[in-house]
Amino acid sequence: MRTLLPAIVIFLPVGQFPCFASDAEDRSVIQRAINALGGKKKLAMYNSIYFRAKGILYAPNKKELPTIIECWYKHPNMIRHVFEVEAGEMKTQQVIRVLNGTRAWEKSEGQTKELLGSRFDKFRRNFFQQQVKQLYPILQSRAIKLRRLPDSRVGNTSAHAIKISKKGEDDTVVYFDKTSFLPIKMTITGTNPDDGHRETMEVFLSHYKSWRGLLYPSKTFIKVNRNTYMRFEVTDFRFIKKPDAALFAKP
Repeated sequence: MRTLLPAIVIFLPVGQFPCFASDAEDRSVIQRAINALGGKKKLAMYNSIYFRAKGILYAPNKKELPTIIECWYKHPNMIRHVFEVEAGEMKTQQVIRVLNGTRAWEKSEGQTKELLGSRFDKFRRNFFQQQVKQLYPILQSRAIKLRRLPDSRVGNTSAHAIKISKKGEDDTVVYFDKTSFLPIKMTITGTNPDDGHRETMEVFLSHYKSWRGLLYPSKTFIKVNRNTYMRFEVTDFRFIKKPDAALFAKP
């Protein structure tokens, strides 16, 4: 299974020129999106969540592999991802990835190995994507830069596009529905630690549902380098005040 797995989860082709919107206009779009999603207080619930999803992973040979995803996230630096993929012939492959502070591991086929170097760094960058998903941390950090890109279309929907950058993190462009201001697409551009090549992940977000006043996308469709990679639907989503510490131990 490739390294570039979707985050909890959260665009514009490279080479287009930015428009010259003011920083205030960029911040206004993001603030309206925060309000549309339920407000800062509700978005703070993402600091400790669990979700489960069912979907399809598309193999390189275009074969569709049924997949179950479980994710636990605890702010500021703990993640557990579990992927179960039906690989055919009654065989299910399970991959567990855990990040706990400055250490991370992957368990597959009964073997656990520590993620080091670029593989650790790639997994660690999930935290920045979590900030992007919550939106309000973007407005609070001077280290995060905003850059307005030309308005575009996502399918049949007109959208504002804002590039969100931070030194040492993958560049991300978020598309906001011009009418609802809900995020409907993200583009994450970074380096695949397995081969060193640049990769672009497009994450399409749709079918928003409400949970305790927080709107979250229940359906996600992902492309990597324009190739269909995965689609899934959230079947369980909840805030967890005190997740079991054992979840973030070495698997």
